[in-house]
Amino acid sequence: MVFIMLLLYQIAPADLEAVLISHPEILDAAVTSAADEVCGEIPVAFLVRRHGSTLTKGAVIDFVANQVAPYKKVRRVVFTESIPKSAAGKILRKELKSFISKQQQSAATCISLEGIYISISVAKETLNGLLKFENFVRHIQLQKPIKSLSLKFHAVYESLSILLVRAYSSLTAAAVVVTGSD
Repeated sequence: MVFIMLLLYQIAPADLEAVLISHPEILDAAVTSAADEVCGEIPVAFLVRRHGSTLTKGAVIDFVANQVAPYKKVRRVVFTESIPKSAAGKILRKELKSFISKQQQSAATCISLEGIYISISVAKETLNGLLKFENFVRHIQLQKPIKSLSLKFHAVYESLSILLVRAYSSLTAAAVVVTGSD
């Protein structure tokens, strides 16, 4: 039997599945684990609702929490059309774990894309600051203009601007792919 290891506690998925199946609006249930930085693993419930059910994730979490020890409560809920099972009727937990890992990778990618976007925004502000500094240097030159300094600032600004536009275009395209929206 496979257990979910939440901190020092062992949680049997079958125990949680029995509680979930007892809910009148749930047709089928499977419980597996998801990696968690703090707890090690957390229970995740995959549920098939009855047709026309308005059952929410929060209601499921509360339902289970009222019937089990605090450490056993379900931390995440995923509603699905069916639970993957073998020909013998055994729950295919590897498929459920694969789904969870894809979700976590997608979330990590979104976080990474957000971090890249913030970095690009900071770079853009830095470039604008460089341009303002270049203009300041031009204005304070009283006698001989220092053309080489001005040209260097301009060349750096142009190069970084081109990189910024390319990075922003790539980021936008990646965000569309990850989120599936325009």
